[in-house]
Amino acid sequence: MKQKGFSLMELIIVIVIMGLLVGAMIPMFAKNTDKARVAKAQSECDAIKTAVTMYKADTGKWPMDAGATPAANTTEKGLVTDGYAVGSTWGGPYLDKAVNDPWNKAYNIAVITGKGLIVYSFGQNGTDNSGENDGTSTKDDIALTISSVYP
Repeated sequence: MKQKGFSLMELIIVIVIMGLLVGAMIPMFAKNTDKARVAKAQSECDAIKTAVTMYKADTGKWPMDAGATPAANTTEKGLVTDGYAVGSTWGGPYLDKAVNDPWNKAYNIAVITGKGLIVYSFGQNGTDNSGENDGTSTKDDIALTISSVYP
C-alpha cells in the first residue's frame, strides 16, 4: 500500500530552504528602504529650495531668524505661515505644511560662509557628519545649496 503526501523530512527541508531565501532577501529590502528615504529627503530638499526661492522673490528677504541662524523649523516659518513676511508681499503658503525628513527630524536652513544658503537634513543618525555643516553631504547628511549669494 502506497502512502500519499510528504514525509516529515521533506517538509523540514522545504521549510529550511524557504527560511534561507527569506533571510537572504531581508537585507536587500532594508537597503532599498534606505535608498528610498534618501531619495525622498533629496526631493523634499529640492521642494524646500523652490519654496525658499519663491519666498525671496515675493518678500525680498530669506525666511531666516534675525541673526541669520537656522530657524527652529524653517519649513514652517515663512514658508507655511507668514511669520517672517513683510506686509502684503508674502505670496504663500509656499509649502502645504511643515515637513520633516524621512527620519522625522526637521529640515534646517543655514547660512554657511563661502557656501551661501543651504537646506539640509542630518540623515538617519540625526547628527551633523559634515564637520561644520558646510553644504556637503558626507556619510548620511543630505544638503542642497539654495543660493550661493547671501543675503
